[in-house]
Amino acid sequence: SLFKALRNSRSPRTSQHALVEKLFEAMVSDRGVMPDKATLTTLDIMLGDAAIVDDLCWRFGIAAQPLRSQEYLRREVVRASPHNEAAQQFRRLSRPAPDLASQ
Repeated sequence: SLFKALRNSRSPRTSQHALVEKLFEAMVSDRGVMPDKATLTTLDIMLGDAAIVDDLCWRFGIAAQPLRSQEYLRREVVRASPHNEAAQQFRRLSRPAPDLASQ
């Protein structure tokens, strides 16, 4: 995500705070995308304090605590993706047909 790229950049943390707020606003207000536990964790690392992130969420009408307590199982998210379903179907169809004569 863009937040992770910004987190990994070499720019000073003090200059990132305003940019993070603008990106968060664009994500929530303009695009209607709700943050999840992974997003909040990334923002905690970037801004250095969960209270700052909670305040940011509050300004946009988002309750951060329920998001922080949600289960985040990456494996289940990947399994449910349409791309993964197409890849599994491709693997199934590209397997050699079983040799029926030997059975």
